[in-house]
Amino acid sequence: MRALVLAAGRGERLQPLTDLRPKSMLPLVGRPILHYIVDDIRLAGVTDMVFVVGYRKEMIQNYFKDGNAFGATITYVEQRKPLGEADAILKAESELAGEDAFILAHGDYVSEAGLVKRVVDAFCESGSDIAIALSRVENPSEYGVAALGENSRIERVVEKPSASAKLGNLAVSSVYAFTPAIFHVLRRIGHLEQGISHMIERGAKAAGIVWDREWMDIGRPWEVLRASRFLLSKVFSKTPRYISPSARLPPEARLEEPYHISDNVEIDHGAVVRGGCYLDSGCRIGTNALIRDYSYVGKNVIAGYSTEVKNSVILHDTSLGHIAYVGDSVIGSHCEIGAGVITSNFRFDEKPIEVNVGRKRYNSGLQKLGAMIGDHVKIGVNSSIYPGCKIGSNTWIGPSIVVTFDIPQNRFLSVDQKVKIRRQRSKVRPDLEL
Repeated sequence: MRALVLAAGRGERLQPLTDLRPKSMLPLVGRPILHYIVDDIRLAGVTDMVFVVGYRKEMIQNYFKDGNAFGATITYVEQRKPLGEADAILKAESELAGEDAFILAHGDYVSEAGLVKRVVDAFCESGSDIAIALSRVENPSEYGVAALGENSRIERVVEKPSASAKLGNLAVSSVYAFTPAIFHVLRRIGHLEQGISHMIERGAKAAGIVWDREWMDIGRPWEVLRASRFLLSKVFSKTPRYISPSARLPPEARLEEPYHISDNVEIDHGAVVRGGCYLDSGCRIGTNALIRDYSYVGKNVIAGYSTEVKNSVILHDTSLGHIAYVGDSVIGSHCEIGAGVITSNFRFDEKPIEVNVGRKRYNSGLQKLGAMIGDHVKIGVNSSIYPGCKIGSNTWIGPSIVVTFDIPQNRFLSVDQKVKIRRQRSKVRPDLEL
C-alpha cells in the first residue's frame, strides 16, 4: 500500500503565514506540518509516498528530497493549477497504477500519533472499499461531515452541511483509504465528498473510524497557536526538562518546568522562562526578559531587554527589541520588531476577538488573541497592533503607529507628524537656576 499526500495548496486562509510558503510547510515546534504527517504515515508501516505539490513546490522538494532521510521513498506529482482536491488526486492516478488500495492524507492537519494506522487497520480488517477517519467537532458546518449508520458504516458524506441537515458532528478528518475505483468516480463527479456519496449509493462499503484523540485542521491563523501548544505538550510529556550542554545560562537562571533549552541558546541575567516554553537552537533571551505560557521561540531569535513573550509562536531569525510585548501572537521568520512594540491581545469590551479570513470575518472564540505577522516584516519603535490584526509579509511599519486593521503584504506604513514650536514666554524662576 502507498500513501498519497495532498500538499499543493497555497493556504490562502492562513495568510499572512503562507504568503511565502505552502501551508504544509508552516513550521510548528521547529518542523513543518508535513513532517509530522510523514512520520504518522510511516508509523502505519507505509513508507512509499506520492506528494502532490503545486504552490512553492521547491520548498517541499528541497526539504524532503527523495525521502531517504525520513525513512521513506517519496515521488512528486505537480498540480499546476489549484483546481481542488479531486483534480489533485487524479493527477496521481498513473503514479498509483497497479495498487490494490492507497492511503490519502491531506497535508495540513495535526493529530495524535496513530491516526493513519487506525485507518489502515480498519480498512484492511473490514474489507471496505472506503475508510475515513472522523473526529467530533463543535462546528460541523465548516467541514465535510459523515452520517454513520449501523456497525460504523458511512451512509453519506456532505460538504459543509447546514445546521438544518442534522447530520451530527463527525467531521472528515483528513485521512482516507480507497480502492482504485475512486479514480473513475472522480473523473465523472469531480468532487471528493460527492464522489464518496456516489460510491456508497451504488453499494460501496465505507467504514467510519471515529478518532476520539486529538485532531485539528490548521485552516486559520489562530489555530497555529492551538496546534503549537498541543505539540509542545507532547514534547513535555516525555521530557519535562531539557537543557542542552551547549546552552549558556547564568547560575541564577530562573527556569520553571516544563521547558526545553536547545543547543547554543543564551539566556542573560534576570531572564525568566516558565510555563511550557521551547527555546530552539541559537536563540538569545535578553536581560530581564520573560518567556512564558507555552511559547515557541524559533532558531536564532533574539528577545531584547525586558521583552515579554506569552503563548506565542515566533519563527526563526526574528528579533524582538527592548521592552516589547508579544502576546498570543504568531510572528513569521526574519522579522524585526522594534523596541516598545506592543501586540494588544485583549478587547476592552472583553468580547471574543474577530479576524478577517479571506472575505469573511470570523469569531475566533478566543478572549485573548494578538497579531498574526508574516515573514520579513519590520515594525518601528513604540508601534502598537490591535487584537486580531494581520500584517502581510515584506511590510514595513514606521515608528509610533497604531495598527487597527489588516495590512496586506509589500506595504510601507508611515505617519505625517506635525510639530509646532513656540517661544516659551515664561522666564526661568530664580529658585530653579543652577
